[in-house]
Amino acid sequence: MLLDTVISLIAPHVCVGCGVDGWVLCESCGSSELVSLPPRCAFCHARSPSSKVCTKHRSFAPIGHIWIRTTYDGIAETALRKYKFERARAAHKDIAKEMVVALPILPNKTVVVPVPTATSRVRLRGYDHAQLLAKYVARNQNFVYQPVLGRTGQTRQLGATRKTRLQQLSGAFYVRDARKITDKTILLIDDVMTTGATISSAAKILKAAGAKQVNALLFAQKV
Repeated sequence: MLLDTVISLIAPHVCVGCGVDGWVLCESCGSSELVSLPPRCAFCHARSPSSKVCTKHRSFAPIGHIWIRTTYDGIAETALRKYKFERARAAHKDIAKEMVVALPILPNKTVVVPVPTATSRVRLRGYDHAQLLAKYVARNQNFVYQPVLGRTGQTRQLGATRKTRLQQLSGAFYVRDARKITDKTILLIDDVMTTGATISSAAKILKAAGAKQVNALLFAQKV
């Protein structure tokens, strides 16, 4: 964290949209350049009130709603790449602010749970990108932050199909302390949804551990 602070002072981040200093994604570009997604099922894109997962896809993904801010392209893709692969740790605030834009009003007792990142990626970056996003969302919305999910699997899933991803993630997650989520409404946090296999697997584990309901909030979706 200290190294990132020093780097930001020597070479300040600039907005990927307009180049203004001090941001990776400034509020002006976020509101004007990011494409807002309509309320829809995140799996099949059928129109759905408040982005509720359709009945068909809830049969394998026990998630009530999946709220996603934008599509994974343009400045959204560039900002995420800088955040995840160029040590732009401070970008979590810019990205999380935009994620909150997609979120409806939820009860204050909502429990925010980040989807854990593979430890190899955390060591490489120096931080867990989903955890930072989740902490910001929890503080901003006055929710309860509980990083109760652990990860055993370390497989990278880039380019894999949904079926392959689900197979890779079988047994990849576990709950550290089920008492913290029993009968609670969970808000899962991650950065990007591709096939939905990751959040589906995480949701199954949380439900099996006693969560009352699981919803999810992500920054972008690959289409």
